[in-house]
Formats: sequence, structure tokens, C-alpha cells
Amino acid sequence: MTNHKILLVDDDRDLLEMLLSIFRRAGYTKLLTASSGPEALRAWKENQPDLIVLDVMMPGMDGYEVCRVVRETSDTPVIFLSCLDRPDDKVKALMLGGDAYLVKPYDLRELRAQVTACVRRSRRPDRSEPDFTIDWERRVVRLHERCAVLSKKEMALLRLFCEAPDKLLHK
Repeated sequence: MTNHKILLVDDDRDLLEMLLSIFRRAGYTKLLTASSGPEALRAWKENQPDLIVLDVMMPGMDGYEVCRVVRETSDTPVIFLSCLDRPDDKVKALMLGGDAYLVKPYDLRELRAQVTACVRRSRRPDRSEPDFTIDWERRVVRLHERCAVLSKKEMALLRLFCEAPDKLLHK
């Protein structure tokens, strides 16, 4: 299970549902959706996702414009999905700040790999306070000058507690 927040944007509701299903099966639990450019920007501003998976061709405001607006103030990774297959389309997306460009129909394994790579490159600490840090990959917790290496089970429990801080958890 991963606690990275992903915003999925596409005006095709069936495709959006398919993406939700794929990412849920891959263990992503914090999934947001939008079906238009303006809706995507609202969701991005309100939720600050860790990654945006973005369709290019949408009515009103296309994915290129959404990416341009996001790039004005953020380095949130953006993966473009599009049926446009010309080199100029890909170059435009990447020059606007996109991190990847996949052509529909795309291989689902490639999409998952691109998402994993983008999240890994942009990893921000999940929980961080001035004197407290968690390194999820190395399973290291630091508090002030003290450091502890946790077992896999301890790390899984810590992640569970961090994901549901106000929830009563049973055995």
C-alpha cells in the first residue's frame, strides 16, 4: 500500500474508472479524479497531489494548459496520456514540464513504472518535523540526535499509524 496522492485527469469517464481500478489494485489508496482542466486545477490546488496523470485533449482547457499553470508554482510530476502520437506533441508536453508522455493505447505496466519512477524522483518526506524524520525506504526513524532502524513489520505498523492518525485501529 502506498500513501502517495495521485490526481487522475481524463474527460473519458470509462478510462478514468479503469485508471482508478488499476491504481487501486497496485496499492494506491489516495486517488483523486477530475474530468476537465479547470476541475483538475481545483483538485491540484486543494489537495496538492504527489503526481498528476493528465490527458492532453480535453474540452475547454487542455492538458498542456493545465501543466503550464501547475509549473508556474510547483514541480509536481506530470505524466501525459494522449492519443496524439506526433513528435511535436510529445516535445510540447515535455517542454512545458511534463515528466513522461505515453500514447494511448499505452501498456499498463509502462504506466505503472512511470508513476513509480516519478514518485521516487520527487519523493518528499511523508512525515517530517524539525527534529523528527522517517526514511521509508531505509526504514530509519530519527528523533533529535537518536536514530533507529525498524524491522519490516515495525515499518508497516508505523506507516499504518501515520496514514490513519485519528483512527482507532484494532489488532
